[in-house]
Amino acid sequence: MTNTCTQASEWVIYSQDEEHLAFHYQNFLSSLNISSNTRNEDRWKESMSKEAAAQAKVGVDIGTLWKAFSEDLKLLLPKVVPNFIKDAEVVEGDGGPGTVFLFSFSTDASTVRFQKEKIVDFDETLHQIGLEVIEGGPLNHGFTLYKTVFRLTKTGEQETLIDVKVVYETEIAEPHMPSGTVKKVLVFVGCLESFLLNGNAS
Repeated sequence: MTNTCTQASEWVIYSQDEEHLAFHYQNFLSSLNISSNTRNEDRWKESMSKEAAAQAKVGVDIGTLWKAFSEDLKLLLPKVVPNFIKDAEVVEGDGGPGTVFLFSFSTDASTVRFQKEKIVDFDETLHQIGLEVIEGGPLNHGFTLYKTVFRLTKTGEQETLIDVKVVYETEIAEPHMPSGTVKKVLVFVGCLESFLLNGNAS
């Protein structure tokens, strides 16, 4: 089935500088925006580690969604967002902690050609998985740490809350890549929701 990604559930986007909602909307494809995680120069220098974060509530049960993130990511990414991710392969590991993925990106959608990411956080009890870039991508653009963490929380029989967090370190005064990553992750989550609801769960 074709995954149109035309519908979205409830989305909330925020940065670590904001404890409350920055944006709250229903159709993220038509109005997607993200708050910038900027600080004044003195506060920026105090800590190299920053984060951009978001939440998405989707109409998929947590079991199906966790399987997609923890077991089927390599297979699903090129199917769910083929215009962005051209290919995904496991170059090391068995899919659990320590597994290394090689992601190849479409040249039409990204200036980044490829990046390797390693599973550095994997907790089945918390339904949490974290992938850190270990080669290419942001590491070629002034970042020394770049990690994306997903945490799933059951909010209903057929509803799951996804917390997304991009943790990064850089000396760039006003980095835009983390907020861009969060945008792309939300697009992926919305497309994944449509993909699974259309009966494509493995």
